[in-house]
Amino acid sequence: MAIQATKDDEEVAERRSLFNLEASIQAYSQALGLLRDGNNQRATWIRAARILKHGKVLADAVSVDAHKRALELRLLDYRSEFRDILEHKPAEFFYGVDSRYYELGLDRVAELASLANANEACHGITATRWLDEKSVYAVLEASQWPDDYQDPLRDELPGEGEMEEKTYFAQGPCKVHGT
Repeated sequence: MAIQATKDDEEVAERRSLFNLEASIQAYSQALGLLRDGNNQRATWIRAARILKHGKVLADAVSVDAHKRALELRLLDYRSEFRDILEHKPAEFFYGVDSRYYELGLDRVAELASLANANEACHGITATRWLDEKSVYAVLEASQWPDDYQDPLRDELPGEGEMEEKTYFAQGPCKVHGT
C-alpha cells in the first residue's frame, strides 16, 4: 500500500511539473507575442511584464529534471528574443513617444515628458504613455541568464588522446597517417 502511495505521489508530482512547464512556456510565448512588434505602448508592456512574472513563478515550480532541461532549451530562445526587443532602442522609445518624435532628441523628449501630465499632451507625450520602469525591468530580467546557470559548454574538453580515439572509432582508420 505504501509503495502504491509513493508511486501515486510521484505521478502527481510529475504531472504538476509538466503542467508548470507547459504553462510557463505558454506565458513566455504570450509575453513575447505582445512585444515582438516593437511597440512602446505602456499598457502592453505592463501586461507582458505581469505575464513574465507569472511565467517565472511557474518555471521555478518545474521539478522534474527532464522538464527543467526542456524548459531551459526554450528559455535559450526566449532570452535572445527578449534581448532583441530591448536592443538598439533609442532612449526616447522608453518615454512612449511615437518614433516620429525621436528627431526632437532625448533632451527635448525628456523635458516634454517631465512637463506632461495625464491631462495635457505635448507632441504626443503624456505621463500615462511612459513605459513603466518595472515592466522594462521584467523584460530585461527575461533576457538575462540566471546567476546559477550551468552552461553545458563549461565542461572540460576531453584530452587530446580521448578525442583522437573517439574520432577513430567514429570515422574508421585515418588514411592520412597510414593506419
